[in-house]
Amino acid sequence: MGILFKRKKIYYLLCILAVLLICLSGDMVIINDKVYSVFRVIWESPKEAVHMCDMKSAFDSGVSGWLSLLLPVTAIPFASCLSAERRSGFYLYEKGRQSTFRYLRSKIVYAFVSNVAILLWGVGIYILIIVCFFPLNPSYEETEVIGAVSVTVWGLCGYIAAKVVYLLIYGMVLSMLMGLFLYLYNDLCVDFCFVFLVNYLFRRYFMGGFGL
Repeated sequence: MGILFKRKKIYYLLCILAVLLICLSGDMVIINDKVYSVFRVIWESPKEAVHMCDMKSAFDSGVSGWLSLLLPVTAIPFASCLSAERRSGFYLYEKGRQSTFRYLRSKIVYAFVSNVAILLWGVGIYILIIVCFFPLNPSYEETEVIGAVSVTVWGLCGYIAAKVVYLLIYGMVLSMLMGLFLYLYNDLCVDFCFVFLVNYLFRRYFMGGFGL
């Protein structure tokens, strides 16, 4: 497993960066008919956003929408490794040495560990950023206090943990789907297009949109 990580180190770094940038580009608030992403709110700090933006809304803006749609990018290291093994024929040696069941089990473990490493680092860095720049609760005006919901630290942690677990499981499923397509037709570009298409259709028609 360590050898696989070393061989694809640059892919992991690029995927972690991609996850972070996708989170930062999530639409967070509309001010004067302008859509502000999380990054834009942090960079420009519009006064109108002070009373609307908090950690929970920033987290939701980052991990929903674009990230759920582009989540197949986390399968790149696993898919590239599997594709190289099939192209070189090395998978035949591994299957003969380990047995087919153990070979498939090792690939499932690799797909899971790969997704966990990318998502925990990417989303983890994003969480650190929003903790530094956004308050736990928005600064409501006195006239807006009625009906305002106060978020506790433990409540927010539980909420974030639940969504991260969802991302890990869903990313794992997409990686396994990518592995199946590679087994049927070993072409990374074509197979990624299929996975993106399946993910898009599933979230569009079965999940009621692109949010988590």
